[in-house]
Formats: sequence, C-alpha cells, structure tokens
Amino acid sequence: MLRSDLHIELADSSDVGHAEVGDRDGHPVLHLHGTPGSRLEVCIPAARRAAEELGVRLIGLGRPGMGLSTFRRGSGL
Repeated sequence: MLRSDLHIELADSSDVGHAEVGDRDGHPVLHLHGTPGSRLEVCIPAARRAAEELGVRLIGLGRPGMGLSTFRRGSGL
C-alpha cells in the first residue's frame, strides 16, 4: 500500500488531498469520488487489490473541502 495522507499545494496555496495505492511505477489512474465519498475509497481492500493486480497506480483525489483538501467557494453560478 502506498500512502493515504498526501497533499499537493497548488499555485494559490490551497491543498488537494490524495491517497495512492497499487504499483508506484504503474500507469496513473485517477479516482474522482462522488458525494458522499472521499479520497480514501481507493484504500478499500477490493480497490487496492485490483490496482495491485492490474499494475496501476490508483490515485484518489479529495474534492474541495473534503478531508485534506482546502475548501473553495464556488463561483455562485
């Protein structure tokens, strides 16, 4: 298992939290969770095993305001 407590700092100093499982050197596959949900969905055993068996690097990104990701006010549209 890779890590579940990672974050990326964006140019505006906000953070996007993410979790990674599978093969560190595998092709990256992004998981964008719905509501409810979180970046940690990639850590459930079935998702982790699938990523390992397929040899991919499964990356779960946190939506704004969820988990480690900074809240971002919408445009109001």
